[in-house]
Amino acid sequence: MSDITTKSPRQGLWFKVIVAFIIVLLITSTFIFGIGGKPSFVSPGHLIFTRAFPPSVTINQLAWSPDGKYIAYANSDGAVWVVNATDGSIAEEYKSHGCPRDLTQCWINTLTWSPDGKRIASGGSDGVVEVWDSLTGEHVLLYHSNSIYSIAWSPNGKYIASTGNSPLVHVWDSVNGKDVHTYDSLSQKVWWVTWSPDGERIASGNDNSKVYIWDTASENTVLIYSGHKAALQELHWSPDGQNIVSASKDQTVQIWNATSGKTIYIYSGHTGTVNTAIWSPDGKHIASAGADATVRTWDAMDGQKIFKYTGHHLQVYSVMWSLDGKRIASAGADGTLQVWWAVSCFTVWNVCF
Repeated sequence: MSDITTKSPRQGLWFKVIVAFIIVLLITSTFIFGIGGKPSFVSPGHLIFTRAFPPSVTINQLAWSPDGKYIAYANSDGAVWVVNATDGSIAEEYKSHGCPRDLTQCWINTLTWSPDGKRIASGGSDGVVEVWDSLTGEHVLLYHSNSIYSIAWSPNGKYIASTGNSPLVHVWDSVNGKDVHTYDSLSQKVWWVTWSPDGERIASGNDNSKVYIWDTASENTVLIYSGHKAALQELHWSPDGQNIVSASKDQTVQIWNATSGKTIYIYSGHTGTVNTAIWSPDGKHIASAGADATVRTWDAMDGQKIFKYTGHHLQVYSVMWSLDGKRIASAGADGTLQVWWAVSCFTVWNVCF
């Protein structure tokens, strides 16, 4: 009689059940608790990181680097900070716009990256646009004007447009600072300037509630948009260059055709001045923010609400999408830079919807 014993079918079944249970347990725990302390599933508004300054410091504008690795932001203390976009750790600080530490003169209102990411331009209440080497922090160029409210780099990187406490929009060479063009908006102040994606037009938002669009070659005014009832705060071309989104003190965000001036949609979801509104990289959504201390994301076609972010406790001045459209950075009067998820994601598998 043989001493060899065979495993019963029931024993084999129980073994398979136990193994399957362990696998399900591991997958479930990974889903719930994530890996390395990071959640495996996030929903819109989930905070990735925040950087805070003293209450007296305001963050006026921020800009995501062209490669998506860094975020630069301008403060009311005369500094430009660059942080890593993944965790908020400091990568660089540029300190100037100094004036003798008088905060009314040191206030930096605006900044922007060059298209190749090698330079940063910032402008402030001291009437100076400073161009920095983004790697070394060294000054490359100084351009003097009136108090600077907005600057924009041309898509080819050759020119910078700047606006300020005057009706003029100055376009100048980004290498030597030589004036190239000057456009007169016939208003008292120009709050914002932006280039079309093809570099052939410039749009400015003014305190007289109008948007002016110029042809950069002929210097002629090709369109005046009059849909707003109060001063413009910010405006941006859509990624395809067909439309413009504009934010205003009249508490609306308006989307309109950049060629005909026809209004496409008026968003009235905010309860105060709208300081900023910007397209998502795919042109399908808008993120807007303002005096009501909220950031709202909505459908660019019909205004359908997607999400309302309430992480700030004072008005929000600046909002930017990440290059992949999955994250949003916001900053404002509460002195905080906050980066948060704009979509729902299974971060373990990098699947977002």
